[in-house]
Amino acid sequence: MIVVERYNQRMEKLAFVDVETTGSDPVRDRVMEVGVLRVERGKVVSKIDTLVNPQVSVPPFIQSMTGIVAKDLSRAPLFDEVMRDLLETLEGCVFVAHNARFDYAFIKHEFLRYDIKFRAKMMCTVRLSRNLYPQYSKHNLDALIQRHGIACQSRHRAFDDALVLRDFCEIAKKDVGEKVFHAITNELIQTPALPVQIEKKFVDDLPDTPGVYVFYGEEGAVLYVGKSVDIQSRVRSHFTNDYMSERDLRIAKQLSRIEVTTTAGELGALLRESWMIKKISPYYNRQLRRSEDFVVAMRDTEGEYEKISLVRRGHVEKNATQNIYGVYKSKKMAKSELYKIAEEHNLCPVLLGIEPPSRTGCFNRQLGKCFGACAGEERAAAYNIRFVKAFADKKIPRWDYGGVVAIEEQTYTHRETHFVDNWVYLGSIETTPDLDEPRVTRYPESFDFDTYKILKRFLRNPRKRARVSLARQEEINILTES
Repeated sequence: MIVVERYNQRMEKLAFVDVETTGSDPVRDRVMEVGVLRVERGKVVSKIDTLVNPQVSVPPFIQSMTGIVAKDLSRAPLFDEVMRDLLETLEGCVFVAHNARFDYAFIKHEFLRYDIKFRAKMMCTVRLSRNLYPQYSKHNLDALIQRHGIACQSRHRAFDDALVLRDFCEIAKKDVGEKVFHAITNELIQTPALPVQIEKKFVDDLPDTPGVYVFYGEEGAVLYVGKSVDIQSRVRSHFTNDYMSERDLRIAKQLSRIEVTTTAGELGALLRESWMIKKISPYYNRQLRRSEDFVVAMRDTEGEYEKISLVRRGHVEKNATQNIYGVYKSKKMAKSELYKIAEEHNLCPVLLGIEPPSRTGCFNRQLGKCFGACAGEERAAAYNIRFVKAFADKKIPRWDYGGVVAIEEQTYTHRETHFVDNWVYLGSIETTPDLDEPRVTRYPESFDFDTYKILKRFLRNPRKRARVSLARQEEINILTES
């Protein structure tokens, strides 16, 4: 792969860029028009103003907004026909755009399709306007055009919009003076491309300790919950990466504020993140959020034959975890997997809870695949041996700690003890200099598959076992009596 880094740090060379696209996802959608003005020491030295055949259909609303129709694009050059000129025009320049991450992500991905890794320093003119003119609430391109009296021949056409950006910068430079203008633009270039609503100082002041962070949108809508051993670095990474998906771009566009909760270690961050996602259902944490709907295969201990009952995850109590013989994302998946087990080990679908009882036994009995346990024709001992073998590697491991365990995590100022019993997270006790007395957090005493995976991974790590001990009775009393 060719790696092309295109930037200088002295603001002597600027590329004012705008692109029109077939959609908002830089991976799936394509560029259909590019406008660039290359400016060196205040003078325009080269331009690009071209349509690009995106080789995909253009939605009608985009055709209506831009005035670019399929007939025009069919005669336009492909991106590989203009990319050499584009690379030369961007050479050594700061990439200047309005909501710069959007245009940058599309240009970057167009180059990636030809195995060219494009990189450039960015400056966002939305953030520039917010810094220079904080008295105004609106900083979109239409607001800039109206406020500063900038002429724009064809709005939503790439070259004309790029020309607006150049004119805005010239006007702003005269308004505030070159010294102030260059000081602010240099600062914007050197810092991560933060969403326009998030101040740099706020990110600078975030803790560099473990914890959980929450991204909020307008009117308090929860967009995303994340965790890290270094909150500040992780939050920064959201805005320094070249956005690879439509989801990332949408989060940045919608983000209005960030809240953080510190923890004493990585385990606390993992557990709190998992719990918060299930509690508040952030829009962009869909995969983990759905885990609440998992179906559990529970061993049924009544009767002489080993049986399975399918239950929802939320109905498994703490003292029943030793009877969990499988966890599945849906009832359909559970039935499919249990049918395979029945076929492989000659077990009965009725006793596995995936077929209703029948006077004549299950259908597999008629095919000779079930040996008649459902009709009392097979000895229970023989059937149960195959049952145990079939689920040996699928059931939840036995809890071998002899009771409630305490897992301690600690930083210089923060101590937190987590309490776990039978793979169920019971809660924690925290102490920090800001707390007059320990803070106790309790959790529902029911099995959660995501929590189980977090705890299993932690407890199997030899380096972390030293922090695990049996909980003292006084600790359990504090937890249960709070």
